[in-house]
Amino acid sequence: IKNLKLIVRAHPSENIKIWKKKLSKKIIFKEPNDDIHSWIVASKGLLQRGCTTSMQASFLKKKLGYINLSKSSSFKKKFISSISFDIKNERDFWKWIKTKNNNKNLAKVAKELGIDKKDSVSKIIKIFNHHKVDKESRIQIKKKKSK
Repeated sequence: IKNLKLIVRAHPSENIKIWKKKLSKKIIFKEPNDDIHSWIVASKGLLQRGCTTSMQASFLKKKLGYINLSKSSSFKKKFISSISFDIKNERDFWKWIKTKNNNKNLAKVAKELGIDKKDSVSKIIKIFNHHKVDKESRIQIKKKKSK
């Protein structure tokens, strides 16, 4: 695919030296020294291993690819992999590159994050609004007279 740019932005907890040493010269590498949001906005999709940025990308209507290279499923993040295209090999990667994002997972992600629920502030304000509160009379403190 012509004009395909792959950019790897490492996770802040990853070993940067290994990424620099092992990564192909054709892939652009960026150290994690800024917020990921602008990178997701500028991208066509996000490849990930189960990080919360996948939920961020889902809300930004980006296609998600889950790199599933482990043979055991103990590391696999069940929810995040369920909202992503499963990539187990190079053939799956090229399929993912060519797919269009149908982004049917937005409601699923909102439910997982509890966004579809009312927050605490809304609940407390609703309780206050159901009660009639009268203004109290002013309390005055009398000063002692000096002798």
